[in-house]
Amino acid sequence: MILSKCGIEKRLNYNVGDNKSRVQMSAEKEKAIMEAFRHFNMI
Repeated sequence: MILSKCGIEKRLNYNVGDNKSRVQMSAEKEKAIMEAFRHFNMI
């Protein structure tokens, strides 16, 4: 996950299902999220 790559703590999620339904993120989407984190001074 991107949050763990950036060292941001994740909160506990109570609506957790199985991890089988998780899909890998595309490189373009990951880049866009990282840019948004920088824009909002999260990293």
